[in-house]
Amino acid sequence: MDFAALDRLGERQLGLLTTRQFLAAGASRGWIQRQLATGRLVRERKGVLRPFGLPPTQDRAWMAAVLSAQEDVVLSHQTAAAAWQFKGFEVPHGIDLLTLGTPPRGPGIRGHQTLYLPPANRTVLRWMPVTSAERTMIDAASGINPWDLGRRVDDALRRKLITLPRLVRCFEAVPVSGQRPSRAMKDVLAERVPGFNPGGSASELDVLAILRRAGISPLPVQQFKVKVEGRIYELDYAWPDTLHAIEYQGDPHFTVSALHDDLERWRRLQRNGWRMWLTTDHTTESEYAAIGVAATRQDAA
Repeated sequence: MDFAALDRLGERQLGLLTTRQFLAAGASRGWIQRQLATGRLVRERKGVLRPFGLPPTQDRAWMAAVLSAQEDVVLSHQTAAAAWQFKGFEVPHGIDLLTLGTPPRGPGIRGHQTLYLPPANRTVLRWMPVTSAERTMIDAASGINPWDLGRRVDDALRRKLITLPRLVRCFEAVPVSGQRPSRAMKDVLAERVPGFNPGGSASELDVLAILRRAGISPLPVQQFKVKVEGRIYELDYAWPDTLHAIEYQGDPHFTVSALHDDLERWRRLQRNGWRMWLTTDHTTESEYAAIGVAATRQDAA
């Protein structure tokens, strides 16, 4: 049996392993049954095992639900809100799992299906697959009135769990369904992003004009030159006082060296305190306005 492979898997799964993973590593079903019978292994969920002595925790219960689904799922909705430690959301009585496929089932599991779950909407939190903080805020908002939802959003912003630009981008991209009423979140964003109006590409739009219409003050400096680590870089739009900058990404680079140059440029700027907001032809006016709000907040620096 490949114990080293099992150890590596266990490290990434909070100590939990599935029956299928044991079998793939060379264990027999008889061996697994003997470990269960002698108490060396404990059944956490159907098809999910943990070693004796490894204490049950909330995170392990959530991870076990993900592993038991045996498909590409992530923690979501109220469960993800609890995992992110969002304040003001009810304590989930079950475990919410989200997938593009058939909603998972099992004791205490609330399965959800979506048509849209890109890589940007999913992440790993304390080793657990989970929806991103912004996607979680949107999915968990159902049934909450705008005033209460606004308090939850503001708290997450203050604790830097989410950012306003990413929340706007996620909200504009996630399809609305009958299970996800959008009115409350629209109202919340409209109060925090001047001129918020979902939809519409910002291709070839005048960024300064967008920010001016949104009432952003001060406006950024165009083609701002900054010296970091002995090199001079020119930023498309910059707020020097708060070290925020917008960098427009047009046609993709077609050489590996150019891509590495761009990545090194961004790394140097970020190491020196700059917050870089990368935008494209698909960036909307509302997202530009949200970036402006984030860049000019008193605590942005």
